[in-house]
Amino acid sequence: MAFKGAAWNTIISDVKKSLTTLPQEIDVLSWQPVSLRGLDIAWVGMHVPVIDTKGRPWVWEVVTPEQFSDTTILHDDPLVLSVAQDTVIIDVHHADHSAPIVRMQVPVTETPDLLELDANTLPGHPWKFTLQTGWTAHALGTAAQKWIDREVNCLAKLDTHEPVPDSIDRYQLSPSISIESAAFDRLLTLTADDAAAVTSALGSIHEALEPFR
Repeated sequence: MAFKGAAWNTIISDVKKSLTTLPQEIDVLSWQPVSLRGLDIAWVGMHVPVIDTKGRPWVWEVVTPEQFSDTTILHDDPLVLSVAQDTVIIDVHHADHSAPIVRMQVPVTETPDLLELDANTLPGHPWKFTLQTGWTAHALGTAAQKWIDREVNCLAKLDTHEPVPDSIDRYQLSPSISIESAAFDRLLTLTADDAAAVTSALGSIHEALEPFR
């Protein structure tokens, strides 16, 4: 939620002061994850630089360009970043597992309004596929860097590498696909036909996103 009033001005002032008074030996800002209670956006990878703001929260509100243009109250708020979404996340769930087992991230230049998929991909099977659109850490970091360059007279640079999963129970199969270790046991129990169906579904989703990449 965007900040307003005296608190808003104080946060902006503290952020700028913190950036302009960084020690000379610090030229790259480290990042830390931000999680908001009750808001499931962990996959977005939204991070903020670790700097001293005297205990006040420094979190940019990230909106799409369409949301920004439709809501004029955001236009004068420096804590709002207008960033085009550049990724589609495909989560593969299983009825026996509370968290996603396979998560595939597909980079796109334009997020689709609708994705046509075969509704009968996995009929009567405990596997479920969900799609979400969002931002990569690189897209957010680029927008945040532009904010710093525009708002603050300093040479601070952000480390915009993609966050690496810190769980020992998750393996990175490729830059766009990670899988939980528990999934291997479940995948091994699938019949050849079921395993092929899961693989085919992921391939179909990836192919359906090709026009948007």
